[in-house]
Amino acid sequence: MTPRHASTLVCAVLAVLALTACDPGHGKHTQALADESAENLRGIKSAAAFDAANQRFRAGDFEEALKLVRQSTALNPNVADAYLLEARILIEVGQPRKAFGAIERGRAIAPDDARFPYYLGTVYESVGQSEEALEQYKLAAGMDTGSPQYGLAASEMLIEMGRLDEAEAYVKQQIETFTFTAGLYQTRGHVALMREDHDLAVEMFASAVTLDPDEMSLREDLSRMLVIVGRYAEAELQLRRILEHRAYAARRDLRHLHVRCLLEIDQPVEARTILRQLIRDKNGRDYEAWTRMVDVALILNDDAVLRDAASRMMALQPKRPDGYLALALWQHRQGDPAGAKRALQRCGEFAPDDPAVRQFLRMIELEQTAVSNAGA
Repeated sequence: MTPRHASTLVCAVLAVLALTACDPGHGKHTQALADESAENLRGIKSAAAFDAANQRFRAGDFEEALKLVRQSTALNPNVADAYLLEARILIEVGQPRKAFGAIERGRAIAPDDARFPYYLGTVYESVGQSEEALEQYKLAAGMDTGSPQYGLAASEMLIEMGRLDEAEAYVKQQIETFTFTAGLYQTRGHVALMREDHDLAVEMFASAVTLDPDEMSLREDLSRMLVIVGRYAEAELQLRRILEHRAYAARRDLRHLHVRCLLEIDQPVEARTILRQLIRDKNGRDYEAWTRMVDVALILNDDAVLRDAASRMMALQPKRPDGYLALALWQHRQGDPAGAKRALQRCGEFAPDDPAVRQFLRMIELEQTAVSNAGA
């Protein structure tokens, strides 16, 4: 650097220093800009931490989600959604009492947000404070009259509390507002079922399925209700649709119910196919499937299957009467009344008050008497 250039640079620096000294407000302005920049940076970091926390929450990594959301609120304590997420995480990890604080902090920021009383209601419900939960659910429903989920939660809470008349009135009112919400019809169906109004329950569950045909839980409620009222053909169609759905295909309880419907509508061959698969899936240890297989064997006159079912049932549950009854049926069909009587006597040890066992014994004795008389 030449002496002339050095002199020029020194002069420029001196000039800047002189201007700064003459205008102290300029330094304050620079500091304000720096503070604003730092605040913006904290906001960006807070938002990034919140987004990451939300992603981890959805992925089920609750520990990391909680760590990240608390980083977010530490950087920016004025975002209501962050406290809501923190509360939801705490509820998921089984720490509902710790969620109270997060909800109250978020509620202070966004007092008109219906989600806060709703999640406060879920906290109260999880700790067994039903009245407080109901109050918060109803408060949320009143704050957000455009969303049916809050009124639905209040209706379900009333059912849990056994206040069925109030639940019925409340959910009917909700249906008038949210005519096309399937969950409300489902809830009214549950109320009707609890009150043993089976026809209304079928009607409500059917309406729910019509409104949301792809929701299999609605079809499950309808199919079970149809079985209760003896409408097996309709129930079978619903169950067939449900079991075609990947998430439900392995449900053994629904497959057993499907078998029951198939037997009721005189389709024993298809029922046998399903039963064989159920038995294979459990390495032969599905007792209920074997009891149904007895029904199939009797309908199809398949004595080999009947004998196999009896043997398996007695091996799996030697102190239950059904296997011995199946053995007695097989022995009777083979023309062995003495063997059938022995099996029935063993059956009677475990079901002494079963009238069917006594009737079967009486029938065999009458048959033996008739044979003896004919030979006399």
